[in-house]
Amino acid sequence: MRITISMLAVVFCLARPSLATPDLTMDVLSFNEQGDMVTLPAAALTGLSEATLEIWVRWEQFNNAPVLLFGVKETNVRLHNDKDDNHLEITLRDADGKKHEVRVKDALELNRWHHIAILLGGDKKMRVVLDGKKRDDDGYRGGLEQLPMDSGYYVGRNPAGSGATFRGTVADLRIWNRRLKPAEIVANKDRLFLRDDPALVAYWQLNTIAAGMTASSKGGDATVAGAQLASLPAISRFLVPGELEKEADSFYAEANERMEQGAFIEAYRGFDSALELVPNFRDSEQLLADAVEKGAFPVALYLFKPLPLADEQTTTDEDGGILGRLGSAWADLRVDKEDRNALREDLYTSVAQGLQTATPPYVQFVDQTSFVGGLSSAGLDPLAVTGADALEAAHAAGYPVLLMGRFTQVFTNDTGSKKEKKAYTTKKQSYTNSEGKKKKRRVSKKAYTYKERSKRRTATCTFVFQLLDTATGEVLHGAELKSKSKDSVFYVNWDNFDGVPPGKLYRRMEDGKYTSLDTSHFDTRSLLKGKWELYDSALADIGSQIVAEVAAALSEYEPPSQAVAVGGN
Repeated sequence: MRITISMLAVVFCLARPSLATPDLTMDVLSFNEQGDMVTLPAAALTGLSEATLEIWVRWEQFNNAPVLLFGVKETNVRLHNDKDDNHLEITLRDADGKKHEVRVKDALELNRWHHIAILLGGDKKMRVVLDGKKRDDDGYRGGLEQLPMDSGYYVGRNPAGSGATFRGTVADLRIWNRRLKPAEIVANKDRLFLRDDPALVAYWQLNTIAAGMTASSKGGDATVAGAQLASLPAISRFLVPGELEKEADSFYAEANERMEQGAFIEAYRGFDSALELVPNFRDSEQLLADAVEKGAFPVALYLFKPLPLADEQTTTDEDGGILGRLGSAWADLRVDKEDRNALREDLYTSVAQGLQTATPPYVQFVDQTSFVGGLSSAGLDPLAVTGADALEAAHAAGYPVLLMGRFTQVFTNDTGSKKEKKAYTTKKQSYTNSEGKKKKRRVSKKAYTYKERSKRRTATCTFVFQLLDTATGEVLHGAELKSKSKDSVFYVNWDNFDGVPPGKLYRRMEDGKYTSLDTSHFDTRSLLKGKWELYDSALADIGSQIVAEVAAALSEYEPPSQAVAVGGN
């Protein structure tokens, strides 16, 4: 299975061409006359309970005519501008005839391309993403499943077949059977979608007409009536057919050069970039696997030992060992030795598992057991070895990179407070007001004193690590990572005085009147989460931070033996 590291394409080719391509043109569908429309095949679109509709639209006139119309007159989805204004509207009439509407004011410009995505269903509000930005939404939570089975699906058709007609151009219509995330929309809207994604149920690039049909890569060809092809400046380079292939070929050619030069990691990045642009491009899959095999290098994971406590100080580590590398401050570890070891093992396991899946496939991690065994075989005590010894041992064993780290802080802190409060049982009392009218008021019957208590517990873990070149001792990457996990409780200990339940209690207001007591804290949790539950949460956070930082660093790292200057021969 190919693993794609999205940032690698940027690393490999920093001078990637801009999407702005004034010299390129692209074919699009143009609508100008009454009756111009495209009829989409209904089979792939019927019954979608969740959907994303994407299309590029360029208005030449604002006249309220629909760009997209799915459904029948009574139940439909309609994408259009509002009357003769530049407001974008998505209107939907559900199966009950109720109208739902998303309206984005002053959003459109004549003769400018706009990318519009409509997100439906998934038990979420109907939403519009315009030009890559989330805009307004509506409370409607259904999809297209409410449209009748005999619904029509059109581009550029007036509901009644008369009146205003859409005047403008469209390109690249995609229908998905799920709600895309805005980040997915932004990532793919400026390029043709060439990957095989089962969620993409229908796709028309809208750049060809042959025998009255416009071709589809999914969903079936659509019928064109009246609309014509027009050649306009390209929206972006990669929406022009063939341009993705040209860019992939550039990556492919340079990656092959890197293979010949022995720069296998750079070659991997090139083949990976080619495949990200064009799936199954030539033999890039096989060549990428070859680059992984030839460029693989090991990274050793060293013991994540805690720094000694202040009262355990035995050395100043002046020899440049791990204490000097990872901070000279003595640890604040308010846990016993057994707990410290458990923390270390838990974090190590989390990091080791995370790195296996998050780092590029050419990185091979040597686990702690294997590395410690190597130290022991070299006559070194793994629990006493200094940083310098570990580097030397790792280098001698053929491990070019070593990951070392230690806890510098592990502790919990408990705080709390309590307040005395009064509550009352009451009774109704008759009285005569100033106007001589008989009234009733609530008065105190008996007062009770109780305590409101709040408790807070914070678990703090701080971990320092370094990724080291074992040959030179160079720090490839390092960081101090901190995480806090918190818990709090707010409760009342009510002793059920005289058998009075909290629901019968009242509190006295400043004006002397009585109102029902808020008893929401009378029957709540009073015990804080245990320290290990909080430590587990903090360790999980630190572990994910380590994995992210190390994976990013190793994605850009190349062993000196494979380093070749970009552009070199």
